[in-house]
Amino acid sequence: VAAAMHLICTLSTLVVLLLSLCIPTSLAEGCPFKSRGGDLEGNIDGVPCPRGKLRRRLSSLVNDQATKERISDILLARVTSDASSLSSAHYVGTHRSLQEASGCVTFAAYENLHVDIAALANAIADTRDRGHFLGGIVRLAAHDFMDFDVTAAGNQLGSDGCIDFLHPANAGLSDLWCDDSEACPLKALHDGPYAFMSRADFWVAAANAVIRTTSINNQVILPFHWGRNDRDPNAAGGSECAASSSRLPAESGCSEVEAVFLDRMGLSWRDAVALLGAHTLGRGDAAFSGHDGAWVDTDEETVIFDKRFYEEVMRRSWFPRTTTNPAGDEIQNWSWGGANRPDPVMMLNTDICLKFDIPEGAAPACCTDTTGNCRGNFDDVQCPTADRVRPEAVSAFDEFIGGDNLNNGNNDPFYGAFVTAWEQATENGHAGSLSPLVESCLPVEPTPNPTASPVEAPISSSPTNTLTTQPTPAPIPTSPSPTNTVTTAQPNADFFCNDAITGIIDKNGNTRDCAWVI
Repeated sequence: VAAAMHLICTLSTLVVLLLSLCIPTSLAEGCPFKSRGGDLEGNIDGVPCPRGKLRRRLSSLVNDQATKERISDILLARVTSDASSLSSAHYVGTHRSLQEASGCVTFAAYENLHVDIAALANAIADTRDRGHFLGGIVRLAAHDFMDFDVTAAGNQLGSDGCIDFLHPANAGLSDLWCDDSEACPLKALHDGPYAFMSRADFWVAAANAVIRTTSINNQVILPFHWGRNDRDPNAAGGSECAASSSRLPAESGCSEVEAVFLDRMGLSWRDAVALLGAHTLGRGDAAFSGHDGAWVDTDEETVIFDKRFYEEVMRRSWFPRTTTNPAGDEIQNWSWGGANRPDPVMMLNTDICLKFDIPEGAAPACCTDTTGNCRGNFDDVQCPTADRVRPEAVSAFDEFIGGDNLNNGNNDPFYGAFVTAWEQATENGHAGSLSPLVESCLPVEPTPNPTASPVEAPISSSPTNTLTTQPTPAPIPTSPSPTNTVTTAQPNADFFCNDAITGIIDKNGNTRDCAWVI
């Protein structure tokens, strides 16, 4: 019966996904991409679109037929592969029921998600759109955990699957998380084969996949524990998710970095500098934040997770510039490129201040390297370094460069610090409530009692100790040099088969029998 129920659910998921792929654009939830026929204000046929729902220009996901077909094939392949796994029908059906009841995440499911994220990224042929997609996934997880406040008793927040997508601080994230399966394949992936995971767990796991598959030789393997519960986005009229946005860092400078990462999240300056290194992925967009450009020098670099962010701060002559956000307000950021540069570049105050001492909230009047080309912007005013005001931040920044030569290729200091900082950031507020990946969601069979007259084992002339080790993920494939193609990790072997169970404990701690599962 359990197997039959699993088959019905799997086929239902497949039908829903097929239908969603055929829904006309006009019926999809939320506002469409500007490139779907909207004007520069996001209006479609004269109907205004709320600014909070404007999306990034991921046009190739919906306008490029080849990209659409590749993404559709990936989503359908994962669902149909689940259906074909019914060769162990009783086991699979029972296991899926337990998985959905507890949110349990297995090694195989986690590895499959890494494979699927890499496949979706590789399906996006447009490099700029791919950078948006990859960087956006990491930003989605980060904006969920950056609202943690260790001092807010009873309302600490953290990774809880609750984001106010209409808040300006989260502008652009709705192009990753919406109910249009063409425009938002990440959410379609979650709602289909990974629906058993909470949003919070899924966002962290997906970001882990991005970091791993875009790091040099796939060498950054982030730890993952599951069990985060989602906050109801409609609770208290949606005010709880809306309130979380007020805890995100503003762009004024390092006082915001200190308030968010150190004072509220309980991290160190070294942790904060490491986490901000993730800006090497993706880019800012004038249509959402008003900050137009990438943190690195080419679109190809925006899909590689390495120490390039720190190198770029030191390699260029950054000067302040004023741009306009969608609300029409003047905002301040930094650039080194000319107006005709094909790939816009930028840094925020919260980036530059990690190395240089710049004023808070006011327009700086200096250039970070007056020996270079400041393009007539404060050519003779050198920005002082922040050694005296933020020595820990500057020390970490210099460490992550990897050596005296900017082009040394040593990512190890940055990678090691990022792993430590990311684990604490994603697990803040969940002490003692998260669980490690498992081989199976089925309960472990009890060990039989010893017989009344045990037989003494013979003594070996060369005794050895046999250690039982925890299962580990599959080996990570390597590549000799970084590319802008995401490497697909290999999934683990199939689950072990186990037929008999006597009962389970659901995620609320209640004992359930087999009839309840079915």
